Amino acid sequence: MKGNKVVVTGLGAVTPLGLDVATSWQGICAGASGAANIDQFDASAFTTRFSASVKSFSVEGYLEPRDARRMDPFIQYGMVAGIQAFRDSGFEVTDQNAHRVGCAIGSGIGGIGSIEDTAMLVEQKGPKRISPFFVPGAIINMIAGNLSILYNLQGPNLAVVTACTTGTHNIGLGARLIAAGDVDAMLVGGAEMATTPVGIGGFAAARALSTRNDDPERASRPWDADRDGFVLGDGAGILLLESYDSDTCERASICSLPLLVTRRVGSSFRRVAAARRRQCISLGMQDTSSMIIYQAHSPQLVTPLKQRPLN
Repeated sequence: MKGNKVVVTGLGAVTPLGLDVATSWQGICAGASGAANIDQFDASAFTTRFSASVKSFSVEGYLEPRDARRMDPFIQYGMVAGIQAFRDSGFEVTDQNAHRVGCAIGSGIGGIGSIEDTAMLVEQKGPKRISPFFVPGAIINMIAGNLSILYNLQGPNLAVVTACTTGTHNIGLGARLIAAGDVDAMLVGGAEMATTPVGIGGFAAARALSTRNDDPERASRPWDADRDGFVLGDGAGILLLESYDSDTCERASICSLPLLVTRRVGSSFRRVAAARRRQCISLGMQDTSSMIIYQAHSPQLVTPLKQRPLN
């Protein structure tokens, strides 16, 4: 990527394996799985009865309980991870640099649980019972919005939404803004909480979820010949990115100096042909002299669906 070098100076995570980066990484290194039976609601009637949910979550030490109650869980996850990243970086926002610091944090589906609950409330008790905090507590851009309010971030305030690649595209966009010299720092990433009746039911109706209800921990197997769908996961991952040329990096413990290749290339085909994949990689390679990571994404869809004729 041309322009200013971009570094990661802060990390934050709320995952099915832990409520911070250290605990989550420990679980990853131990080969642990975050998938387990759903206990947030009665899933007995669903074809898929497990997901990778966040366990024992608490906003204590991060948010006031009253404020948290006005936020969908996906916003709570994003807020906690964002605060962790900010604290980890040691970055200080001042009146002089506030306009040079921004947010790019998204979500694939947003506050689907709050939308479900409010729809049922309207059906049962009428529209007058809708909370005035419903909309700001459910829409996707309010992780970035609330973090900007909390830290007085006056730079770009964005929430890119691209389904499974939402977090990656927000990271890439933030990095590009820094590389271009538009800002000095960006809080970037994504958050999700879709383990709800409609969330699970919707993906299950599309036959996209694994149904290995007898073995949730081994259900996610994207490159396996016997894969039968993906495992829905919740949580948040947030990074604090800074310009390597910025004076602020003198006080930061730099976590990573990444070469971020995030070409937003789409395909008009249901299945991406080999030639199209080569084109995507070639376009990405134009941004860097060397590629460190090529991240392939598999939706883990079942083989019959993958082999369905295009016409």
